[in-house]
Amino acid sequence: MKMRVVTVACLVLLLFLAGCELVDPYKLHPPAWIWGEWAPASDTSMFSFTFTETTVLETIGLTTLDLGELYKQSNTNVTETITDTVYAFRVPAGDGYMRMKFDKVDSNTLNYTLETNLSTTGPVPLQRL
Repeated sequence: MKMRVVTVACLVLLLFLAGCELVDPYKLHPPAWIWGEWAPASDTSMFSFTFTETTVLETIGLTTLDLGELYKQSNTNVTETITDTVYAFRVPAGDGYMRMKFDKVDSNTLNYTLETNLSTTGPVPLQRL
């Protein structure tokens, strides 16, 4: 009888764990409201961001960096903040850190802030492309 109870308890636990999404601390998980391409409204801007379900692409000039893949390959632990109006992630950078924060103004506008242990840049308004 005890063996049956233990077996049932283990099966229930396995079913529960199978239904839970395990969050990989080395990947990015942008929320659905931010998915898509975003860039400053000015025609002279040299950067943009593309958010997908599993990563953030940052394009600077002709170079595109897959930030999620970069952090995953380097085993860099990512700390994310995800709400209905904020998506932010923080990563270690040398002796300090880097934090990218995107505040939702409306469905077509974000405010982007880059913060390090040395300085803060922004907010820079971004428009959905």
